[in-house]
Amino acid sequence: MVLLSFVVEGLLLVRPGLPGGPTLQLFGDLAQQSVLLVGVPLLWIRFLGRVRLGELGLQLRGIRRWPGECLLLALPLIAIALLLTRVPAIHATYPRFVPARSQPWLLVPSTAAFAMYGLSWEFFFRGWILFGLRPRWGAWANIVQAVPCALLHGGKPNLEWAIAFPVAMGLGALAVRWGTLVPGFLLHLGVALAINLGSIFWPLAS
Repeated sequence: MVLLSFVVEGLLLVRPGLPGGPTLQLFGDLAQQSVLLVGVPLLWIRFLGRVRLGELGLQLRGIRRWPGECLLLALPLIAIALLLTRVPAIHATYPRFVPARSQPWLLVPSTAAFAMYGLSWEFFFRGWILFGLRPRWGAWANIVQAVPCALLHGGKPNLEWAIAFPVAMGLGALAVRWGTLVPGFLLHLGVALAINLGSIFWPLAS
């Protein structure tokens, strides 16, 4: 399983560019990555894993408990995300779908696309790897998912790359605490949306 995850991570690094304009390239790339991140674990589950998706964190376990805790975490995280848009490199990078910077309504379809991609990302790292390895590896499973997750943030703004490892560790710890990757996915999505909105509607001082 660990070797197979390394293969997927390697393919994500060397995936080929797609033809077409910027929009087709961006959304095609998201689809390409999502297929890898979800397809390989599903094949492993089907033929080798003998586990249910719920055992890999894809469930709503503890839904009476985690929404309140998730909301309490979301408020300061979204505030921090908005402050991060004051960093010129981050402000210039987001939203990644460039047309949304001048036509904010385009955040609706683009956020839906990024949400599907984000869910596949969470499932691969905080689901398949974390919960798949945890029965044998214990707390080390969180490190195993966090290291490649952080490394795959290469090419992002330096500050984002620098905080990727502790954020991945934190999301992994929350997934274990709650027994599900869903609230971590929602937090990740909320922070990403806050950065997009802050970059669009809160111009940098000239």
